[in-house]
Amino acid sequence: MMELLRQALEFPPVALFLLIDTLHLRVETLQKTVDDWPEILDKWYQRSRKLLVGHENIFSSDSHPEAEKVLVTNMYLIGDAKLWLHTRLSDDASANRDRIKTWGVLKKELKDQFLPCNTSWLARESLRKLKHSGTVRDYVKEFSSLTLDIRDMSEEDKLFNFLSGLKTWAQTELRPQGVKDLPSAIAAADRLVDF
Repeated sequence: MMELLRQALEFPPVALFLLIDTLHLRVETLQKTVDDWPEILDKWYQRSRKLLVGHENIFSSDSHPEAEKVLVTNMYLIGDAKLWLHTRLSDDASANRDRIKTWGVLKKELKDQFLPCNTSWLARESLRKLKHSGTVRDYVKEFSSLTLDIRDMSEEDKLFNFLSGLKTWAQTELRPQGVKDLPSAIAAADRLVDF
């Protein structure tokens, strides 16, 4: 610390101001990066979830043998997921462990590796905070996406959360229609014209 002070005193005043401005800019950049972490983590989580759902759709037919599904998945993975699978397969081979042979096992391993262990809790927390602020279509899309991660929520709770998150005018429009379940509430909400 004293060495830094001694060096700072050797600088002309203009250089000191430039140094201070540079340090201030670095601190601001670091603060912005820290502030962006929740958004970055959320985007990463959404990408991981979409990746797994996309692969689920590719393999929904029984025309693909299980071993082929694992090999084909390697072609679709990118970034850390691809590196993880490649490393995992080579580690399994070098350690003489059984390699991943089925899509179900691979899907579980990917979820364990890349999705938070409290996915349902995070989805419930996001659902609790979700409010209809843009278009009805955007609200329906976000609500539906969040409920995919919540396995044990009753239909009545889903309906309650959906209706209570809507803007007041949308709630007023839906109540007289007497919607009794989530699919009919979503269909009725889709027919609403945004104000």
